[in-house]
Amino acid sequence: MKLIDRDARAQFYVINPNSGETLEVDPSSVLAEHQVLKMASRPDMILQFAHYLAKKIAFYGTKPLRVEARVVVSLNGRKPALLLDQNVDLAAEPRTLKHAPWLLPMTEPLPAHPAPNKAAETEDIESVSE
Repeated sequence: MKLIDRDARAQFYVINPNSGETLEVDPSSVLAEHQVLKMASRPDMILQFAHYLAKKIAFYGTKPLRVEARVVVSLNGRKPALLLDQNVDLAAEPRTLKHAPWLLPMTEPLPAHPAPNKAAETEDIESVSE
């Protein structure tokens, strides 16, 4: 039984504060497709991937790298919306079980679904039991 339907897209930006140079990173260039699909809608995995990028991408300078992300997600039929504040330096955010202040609230209500047809459900159930 499927409880949550997710569709998400994530794009990461690694910024060198020493030079201002920005590198756009497509997660599928580093991760397998099934990892990208899972990571894009899970904030803890997004943060973990941002920390990974900050450590693995080689820029030279004295300041640590910034990692920002633009993540758009649609949950349970809602219109796509930003999942997190795209101006937050994810590389500087700690990994914790506490609430993440960089997550944005979902303001879009769930779409209205038509009321189920009880007569049709009864016929379906009866046809299965025969």
